[in-house]
Amino acid sequence: MNLDRTFFVTTVTWQRTPLFRNPQTAELMMDVLTNYREQKKYDLHEFVIMPDHLHLLITPAADISAPCNSSKAGSRSGLGKHSED
Repeated sequence: MNLDRTFFVTTVTWQRTPLFRNPQTAELMMDVLTNYREQKKYDLHEFVIMPDHLHLLITPAADISAPCNSSKAGSRSGLGKHSED
């Protein structure tokens, strides 16, 4: 594991909607994180899920580029979708 590639990631829900206040949605997010960890996409060191955002301490696998830093990134988890204004 290359700790030089360990990142602290924060992401916020669209319009700060408190999606993760719903236990089923928070569990879905945990399932998504676990699934990618099991696929060896990254080492997930720690994470916290708050009502409208989450924090990750993550080391991507060697063949994965750094985490995306874009507010336009699409939702791949199926947790939510929005249209452009």
